[in-house]
Amino acid sequence: MFLRKTHIGKDKIQSVFGRIFRRKNFLRGVLSFCACLGMFCFYSWIYISVLHLETPKHARLRKEYEELHSRMNILRLRVEDVEATLEQLNIRDNDVYRSVFGLEPVSEEVRRAGYGGTDRFEHLTAGDFSGALTSMEKYINTVNKMAYVQSKSLDDVKQLSGRLGEMASCVPIIYPVFKENVQISSSFGYREDPVSHSYYKIHSGVDLSGKRGQPVFVTGDGVVKEAGRVLSGYGNTILIDHGFGYMTRYAHLDAVLVTCGQKVTRGEQIATLGNTGHSNGPHLHYEVIFRGSHKNPKNYMNSEMTAQEYASMVKLKEVPKKNKRKANGRKSSRK
Repeated sequence: MFLRKTHIGKDKIQSVFGRIFRRKNFLRGVLSFCACLGMFCFYSWIYISVLHLETPKHARLRKEYEELHSRMNILRLRVEDVEATLEQLNIRDNDVYRSVFGLEPVSEEVRRAGYGGTDRFEHLTAGDFSGALTSMEKYINTVNKMAYVQSKSLDDVKQLSGRLGEMASCVPIIYPVFKENVQISSSFGYREDPVSHSYYKIHSGVDLSGKRGQPVFVTGDGVVKEAGRVLSGYGNTILIDHGFGYMTRYAHLDAVLVTCGQKVTRGEQIATLGNTGHSNGPHLHYEVIFRGSHKNPKNYMNSEMTAQEYASMVKLKEVPKKNKRKANGRKSSRK
């Protein structure tokens, strides 16, 4: 068997060695790049985590963040000042302005209700990782609602202030009877039951004792809401709605001279003093009710008004004869 001689050219040898060298150079390049990347990461870790140094970009971002955070704090302080001012205005509004005109106070829940909408802050929550921006937006939203509610409340007060003259004539500020002819037999507050003397209860008005048949006058302009006998122990009773949150009640009357729905003016005679209902003698039970709460009537009775001034203001009515005969023929009911 003959062996065949193979001839390898010089160019082919150089090509093979060239490929080998290129592969080695590529591997050296990859290893060098990985080594450099590793050294960079290692030195970066040493620079940031161990030495607690900042990169220029990190320092710039931190400075921008601190500046924005400072501006947000200043904004929050200004909003807090606005909120404090609104709080003081809210207190004066409920306790003074709305109270004077008989308006119901605006509750804290209504003032701080905010605006509706579940996705109102969705555009902020996506990129607000700390929640500070969303919290600030909600805070400003609440203060804006407080300002809006306060503005509407003042609009109501302004509208009613145009009726100030009407209000002055509606507030119950005079005695319901000639004060020279009566005496206060029972004051406002807790007392022993005057008939049974067996228990104590709140007395929601004042009792003015006098002779049966004395005229009873309405203490402010208003509209009659109730007129007649009631089953609550008040006997013959008149309830007047004066508007602006005020109401007055006149109980244990003898003759009732008005009807439901009738308009009455201050000083007009509406009844005569009597002894009907749960009573132990002729007297007038008089109540002042403001916004659903009973008030001490003595605080509303103008004690400085002279008898002549009172007599010139009141308007007497003639009691129908049937009521006179009924009054004269009735014996004192003492229960």
